[in-house]
Amino acid sequence: MRFTQAMRSYILGDVNSHCANILALSSLLNIIGTGAFTSITVVFLLQSAQLSAHELGSGLALSGIVALGASSQAPRLIHRIGARRSLLAVTAISGAAAISYIAVRGTVSLVLIATVAIAAQRAGAVCRLVIISREFSNEQRVAIRAQLQVAANLGFGLGALIGAGALTLASIEAYNAVITFNMLTYAAAWILLRGLPGDTADGAQSRRLALHDRTFLLVSVCGAASAMHNAILPTAIPFWLAKHAGLPKPLAAVMLILNTTMVLLLQVRVARNVDSLSAARMTHRRVGLLLALACGMISLAEGSGSLAIGILLISGVVYTWAEMCQSSAAWRIAFDLIPPDSAPAYHATYSTITSLGTMIAPAVVVFVLEASGSWGWPILGLMFASACWLTGVVAGQ
Repeated sequence: MRFTQAMRSYILGDVNSHCANILALSSLLNIIGTGAFTSITVVFLLQSAQLSAHELGSGLALSGIVALGASSQAPRLIHRIGARRSLLAVTAISGAAAISYIAVRGTVSLVLIATVAIAAQRAGAVCRLVIISREFSNEQRVAIRAQLQVAANLGFGLGALIGAGALTLASIEAYNAVITFNMLTYAAAWILLRGLPGDTADGAQSRRLALHDRTFLLVSVCGAASAMHNAILPTAIPFWLAKHAGLPKPLAAVMLILNTTMVLLLQVRVARNVDSLSAARMTHRRVGLLLALACGMISLAEGSGSLAIGILLISGVVYTWAEMCQSSAAWRIAFDLIPPDSAPAYHATYSTITSLGTMIAPAVVVFVLEASGSWGWPILGLMFASACWLTGVVAGQ
């Protein structure tokens, strides 16, 4: 028992409130289901819905764009019924959308269902941030956000294992079982979320207030550009290994496992060190240097020898440390700059801008690596370093 408590404290930190536990556990359940479904999405839709690759890609891309506009209305919902009730509502909608994928039979139905699912998921993230802003002190908020990140990494890894099992069976029945499981995780999360504290008035101000806050908008744009490095492991590394290096292709999976393990063990502890806005600004500048270093190391990992493999794995450690620091600094800056009485509008604006960066990041990193050849990684490192430096500067205005 003492060992279990010690490990929980080491991984999740010292914040141990009823509200924090509900948020973390419900997020874990959601993301286990999401991870399982994400693993089978492409294969399921190609086989069951009989979509072409073009129809699938364009349908998902259109859904993501439309969902941005839909999820931006989250502040209105939160103001009308409160963050807790809003979170319960969008969780129920997410569950309904999850099971509806079984009925996809064409591009139109895919776009409709995926748009609802993505919009509800993003709105739920805004609701969680508003609840964190309302229920916890400024010193606790980053720690709680770090706990949710740990839950996300753990949940996605567990879900991917479930999805891998379904892919091994390679049957429509197995894929339908995963979709049903995903829906059930939302149902279980909804039951847990009912235990959250009751609602109070949440942010009556119009979203225009956030849109007229120039400092906040600049920080959001620079932060979104900084966070585009998140496309390195899932997109840039596999692409580079496939096109430009003689290294083993499974190294991409090894680096993802390394990243997940480090985040699980260290994210909350790293977040503790970013305890003020000034610390967050300084952390962003250091992160820029670490990202430039990691990208430079990757560019040196040519060939198929053990030295190249070692360099690539070490670059993965450097990158993951930079990722954890950047995330912690971004959370601190966001929570410090957002007025508590306008949290819904500000969090929704920040989330929308960040989502835009996330959407274009894979295309950007692939384009740079493809167009720049051997200079691709140094150019990416310079881009990320510049974005991080600008974020630190703008946040101090």
